[in-house]
Amino acid sequence: MSTEVSKDIRTMDVNESREGIIRSLGVLVQAYGLEVPTQTALTFAVDTIQKLYTSINPSEILTAAQLAAGGKLNTDARFFGKLNLAILGEILTAYLEYKRNEAAQLLKLVEEPTRNEAKQKAFEAAFPSMVANFKGKLEDVPVEWHDIAIRLGILEYTIEDKRYRDWE
Repeated sequence: MSTEVSKDIRTMDVNESREGIIRSLGVLVQAYGLEVPTQTALTFAVDTIQKLYTSINPSEILTAAQLAAGGKLNTDARFFGKLNLAILGEILTAYLEYKRNEAAQLLKLVEEPTRNEAKQKAFEAAFPSMVANFKGKLEDVPVEWHDIAIRLGILEYTIEDKRYRDWE
């Protein structure tokens, strides 16, 4: 059975996710030079991952370990010769937080133009009222209001006005 990268444990067949987790833990043990866990310890680790980390794909166990090794996760968790479930849990939890933060940053980038556009529309809707209620002197009018007023059609110049002012 092949594990798709986009599938998380919760959407996978139980046996498919178990196989994927076992493969990932096997690579992790080899890569870190850890003692091979007993069958009981491995079964317990797989069961724990299947219950508590359902939003990841089994291959992300390796990604989490790589990020932890590179100091990219908010954890000081380290393996010391053996596959330790508490350490693995700390790394996977830190990875999920990292993943959430990355997703939030991406969502912010995607939504930012829409938010800016909404702010711009709200400002433009309020602009006529801002102009009408302005209480300052002519010198206090923000320079950019002139261009905004022209763009919104609040202030218009006739061809004669433009010629008189030599603006053409």
